[in-house]
Amino acid sequence: MTRLRGCRKNIAAMTASPSARGRSGVTRAVRDSMTDAGPVREGDWIGLSRDGIVAIADSVVGAFVCLLAACHRTSTSSSRSSRG
Repeated sequence: MTRLRGCRKNIAAMTASPSARGRSGVTRAVRDSMTDAGPVREGDWIGLSRDGIVAIADSVVGAFVCLLAACHRTSTSSSRSSRG
């Protein structure tokens, strides 16, 4: 139970970040492709942010978690650079 509560707390914090408020989503790849995030195969789940494809996973949950982590990293690096 503690791990689940920690996960929920992390997801809440990440979704509250400024970059997560932009448009982003998870969808299924309809064809094979090479992306900046790596190779995508038809049927993979991909996470999309304003930066393009930032997550590739075998499951919708995996893509969602990776997308949130990418948004959190972007938010953290933006806030650090704005502090000087």
